[in-house]
Amino acid sequence: MEQALFSISSNQEKSSGDYDEKALLAVVEEFGLPDLGDRIYTEIPPTVPFELVCILFDLLAWRTDDNGSSVRRATERWLIEGRDERRMLIALHLEAYPFISEKEMVEVLSKLKSTNPQITHRCAEHVRMRNGL
Repeated sequence: MEQALFSISSNQEKSSGDYDEKALLAVVEEFGLPDLGDRIYTEIPPTVPFELVCILFDLLAWRTDDNGSSVRRATERWLIEGRDERRMLIALHLEAYPFISEKEMVEVLSKLKSTNPQITHRCAEHVRMRNGL
């Protein structure tokens, strides 16, 4: 895990996309697919910027047999629960929209907008972009 996060951090500084493939695959092998998002999240220190966690999750989506579904399910659940600001920030800053259904996304994010002022702008931005506005 540390090597994967170091690779991501180093590449961000260099604006490079050359990530340590072995380290990324080792994360998947070490943690396995079941509950991958939750298991990884609990292992990453809170001092690691959420943006790096987002990049890790996005990169892992391309390296798992389920195309990142286990991670996506976890992040969508975090939004539904709406209790942990860091988890919500991660879920809202991944490459793909949360939720397959636009209707479900709008419902969940609309609720979050009214109860979590720290993510109001990002929720509104997702709804606007998904509606093509």
